[in-house]
Amino acid sequence: MPIRSREDFQDLTERVTAFFDADPDGRAHELRRLFVELMDFHPDRGSVSLRTTGNLQLPDSVERIAELDDVRVYYLPLQTKRVTQRDASAAARQIADLLGEDMLLVCTNREDRGEHEGDASQLHLIHPLFHPKLTLRRMVIERGVPQRTAVQQVSNIYWEMQDRGSIGSALRHAFDVEPVTKEFFRVYERLHERALGLISGVSGEEANQFVQTLFNRLMFIYFLSRKGWLRYEGDTDYLNALWDAYEEHSGHDNFYYHRLSYLFFEGLNKSAAVTGGVQEIIGDVPFLNGGLFEEDGLDKRAKRREIIVPDAAVRPLLTELFDKFNFTVMESTPLDIEVAVDPEMLGKVFEELVTGRHSKGAYYTPRPVVSFMCREALKGYLESKVPVPRAGGDPLGSETADRADPRVKRGMGDAEREQEQERERGRSAVARFVDERSTAGIGVTTASQIAQALAEVTVVDPACGSGAYLLGMMHELVELQELLFNVTRDAKSLYELKLEIIQRNLYGVDLDEFAVNIAMLRLWLSLAIDYDGERPEPLPNLDFKIL
Repeated sequence: MPIRSREDFQDLTERVTAFFDADPDGRAHELRRLFVELMDFHPDRGSVSLRTTGNLQLPDSVERIAELDDVRVYYLPLQTKRVTQRDASAAARQIADLLGEDMLLVCTNREDRGEHEGDASQLHLIHPLFHPKLTLRRMVIERGVPQRTAVQQVSNIYWEMQDRGSIGSALRHAFDVEPVTKEFFRVYERLHERALGLISGVSGEEANQFVQTLFNRLMFIYFLSRKGWLRYEGDTDYLNALWDAYEEHSGHDNFYYHRLSYLFFEGLNKSAAVTGGVQEIIGDVPFLNGGLFEEDGLDKRAKRREIIVPDAAVRPLLTELFDKFNFTVMESTPLDIEVAVDPEMLGKVFEELVTGRHSKGAYYTPRPVVSFMCREALKGYLESKVPVPRAGGDPLGSETADRADPRVKRGMGDAEREQEQERERGRSAVARFVDERSTAGIGVTTASQIAQALAEVTVVDPACGSGAYLLGMMHELVELQELLFNVTRDAKSLYELKLEIIQRNLYGVDLDEFAVNIAMLRLWLSLAIDYDGERPEPLPNLDFKIL
């Protein structure tokens, strides 16, 4: 029987749980039951062979699960910790070449540590769009993490189909992240204004700064709790567990004063291990460093209860924001978009809410614009740093350089024409490397020269705002260096690579101190989410990198 109600996700939740609980060999069967029994698809069977080349880590085949109106569902159990854009895109392209582009690709990962070591901890539903560039849009359900909002998103596929009468149209709308973003911002803005009206003892710009800092701290904590790094009596749903403990403790009248102030300034900002009475109050939390939880003048006034933060200003953030939206610690890119609230929202919220943003020029820059500008800058930089190859040398590319301007060619001698063709090959290879992530034809020597140039690049944003371009450039440098590692040296962990780039390559300046704090916060989050240990390393001090 299909899903019964737009508000009741129990059947779908049970089917997702059955999927995770099944043996690996039985998961295709459980997935087929989900799509056929609850989503009104028709069963499909068989497999599609895959080719594994280069650094791809694909299985030999994907299993056909279900189909509806030429849209087919495939199951791809990956043996990697992450369901990467590279692997998912390669599989989607190969399937499309054989059976067409209309598909829903369901992928799982394989944990390499922790409670589910050797088993799947994530279920990714990926809807690829192939034109103009292959773009992955995904929904992610995590095992052991509250699933209500993620399961609700999956159920939207069914309800969009009922409303629109077409599975193709339903997928396009169900996987659109913009409605999620707009609704999140609407709720955030309402809660922000409500908190401003409830908090007493501070007014004007100071009140706005205090509320924004409080909300940013809580959002940062919530993102990190998704990694399981904060626990209260073993519960990783940290903020809700902290609230429940507060409510059960008679005599406490203020959550901020009795819990959050200890969490901010006695837990996350202290290098010594949290023990004794403080641990009873806030549970098991790591030392984060960084500066986000340094106590300032407004914090000290709140600690003396000169500024009063009533529970009604804090509780809705947990119940109406964190519990109602699907959050992800992975930042989307223009070609890999998760239908969820990611850390970029911190920057967007700031740039939409900042006081006097029109006079300050604080505007949110869309990801595709950021990515385009970063790539253009990198192409110009690499073309100036990497020597143009000569005939018989180590070529950057092998395609014939017949695209040089014919008007230039007519006035050239043979030697000049050959030299221009060599330059054209060099330019096109750099462009392919940056724009298409292609290393075809790049030899070891040239790869080393490119790697050296990327290692030495200095990137400065002289009006960095909340860090959109710093994050965009970090993502570009990470992906380009990951490509080169397969040519020049052993691969590094993503955490180590990001840490190197943040400490060595990125600089930002802005007139707005709060904007600078958001930029540092986003870099810390992007770094912390890729640390695979049981407890995060202390965050790097960015005070001399972003000013």
